[in-house]
Amino acid sequence: MATALPAPSSLTVDVAVVGGGIAGSCLAGALAGAGMGVAVVEREPRFRDRVRGEALHPWGAAEAAALGLVPLLQAAGARPLPIWQRYADRVPSPPYRWAEDVPDGHVEWAVPHPALQEALLTDAAARGARVLRPAGAVSFRRPPGGAAEVDVTSADCLVTVRARLVVGADGDRSATRRWLGAETRRDPVHHAIGGCLLDGVALAEGSTHQAYPAGAMVVVYPQGGGRARAYLVCDPERAASFRGPWLVRDFAAACAAALPEGAFADAVPAGPAGFFPGVDVRADRLAGDGLVLIGDAAGATDPSQGHGLSLAFRDARELRDLLLGGR
Repeated sequence: MATALPAPSSLTVDVAVVGGGIAGSCLAGALAGAGMGVAVVEREPRFRDRVRGEALHPWGAAEAAALGLVPLLQAAGARPLPIWQRYADRVPSPPYRWAEDVPDGHVEWAVPHPALQEALLTDAAARGARVLRPAGAVSFRRPPGGAAEVDVTSADCLVTVRARLVVGADGDRSATRRWLGAETRRDPVHHAIGGCLLDGVALAEGSTHQAYPAGAMVVVYPQGGGRARAYLVCDPERAASFRGPWLVRDFAAACAAALPEGAFADAVPAGPAGFFPGVDVRADRLAGDGLVLIGDAAGATDPSQGHGLSLAFRDARELRDLLLGGR
């Protein structure tokens, strides 16, 4: 999905969103659906699988529901996981049921990230947002007394997008964070988290599965049809040992050793595997001079806690409420 850049080389909207991922697209759809003029700049021609968070916690599911996104979650292949199943020495403990404690019965969800990104961006366009894709936002300025301006390139074209507000939703390596003059602050690294998408996983598909091998944690989120996203949290030294052509094999073996016999016997990779530092990364300021940050551009929590998607939905819902409420 792409929209050609307009002629003449300018576009005026109420809100320009830089980044068409989860946070940016659901905000754009909500604002466009309420009648605001919105443009979204997304650099990727198609969203691809990467190792990242695909768990939506119950409090994040409540935020998604407040945005009216549950049908889009389902259309993108997201699956509710009402049971949290732990294991001790590969033996299942009594299951925990989210709905017994969570208001309104919200539960954990497994979320195929690229499919949800695509669904949200398509929905934003259907609601009236102008989607510029593939396109890159290359500069930002705020002329005295005027609207904010973002220069956007696509192929050999250049367009200036003018907006009352620019929203930076361009991830943890955010360019908009630099435009704001915000400093990036990172916690010290004390553990690493790895992930891989696997096919052929033989675990109950209505449950999240968690186990604690020595010095580590394994969490598996089934996505249906034997596909699951598996995560391994461990110390950085152990993470460094997973490398080269045997990375996926050794990763799967480490996860399998903590789960019931045979759970990963037929598992094969369905996407890349990799490890990342388990740290909080955040901007020291979030807004100013016609620009505001949301999602990972504002701050990314330690990924081993799995709150990234939930925070993206909360950011989008809170900013939607502020803008539509006239404050």
